[in-house]
Amino acid sequence: MTTRRSFKPAVVALALAALSQATLAAPIVVDQSQTASNVNYGLFGNLYNWDRPVSVWQSYTAGITGNLAGVGMAWGGTIASADLKIYAGTGVTGTLLGSYTLSNLAGNNGLQALTTSLSVAQTAGSVYTFSLENLVCGGSMWACNYSAIQNTDAYAAGVFMGQGYHMPITYKAGVTNADLVFQTLVAAPQQVPEPSALALVGLTLAGLGVASRRRA
Repeated sequence: MTTRRSFKPAVVALALAALSQATLAAPIVVDQSQTASNVNYGLFGNLYNWDRPVSVWQSYTAGITGNLAGVGMAWGGTIASADLKIYAGTGVTGTLLGSYTLSNLAGNNGLQALTTSLSVAQTAGSVYTFSLENLVCGGSMWACNYSAIQNTDAYAAGVFMGQGYHMPITYKAGVTNADLVFQTLVAAPQQVPEPSALALVGLTLAGLGVASRRRA
């Protein structure tokens, strides 16, 4: 009898913990994506000696509230190293939200992840920008080869900048008639039960335990 009474609270605790963990899982899903491509354009380090070595950036409008977990591009050649940075707003002059160092990435001419190790909060409906900065190509300035773009406004919810494309005079200027081939991956939070709901579950299980002991 004593063993059964001491076991019931443990069952309640384990049930609540399992319920909580199950509802906190955050699957990685595709949020924004632009896959059309008709131009391969050079991916350069700092070809024009700008005051900031920004090679390319793409802004996008978030569709899901959650944590930005990854960014994908399509490119050829090898990126020996670069900094992937995430900014609030359009362009790379807004608040820096996150930075991740990339190394030894070989392009396969198709859409692939630069990284899936980000954790940057984003809000649906807000504009953000990801950029490649401090780019070093494997072997030579030309070894990064190219990034794939669409030279029409295929993604109306964002703006693109690439060094040399239509000769923007600065990394601050965007090109509205072109977009990168890109993808954003987001850890979308699942609905978590209200504390009152969890408490109700706990009380129910506890009540079942008391009733069981009385019957015993």
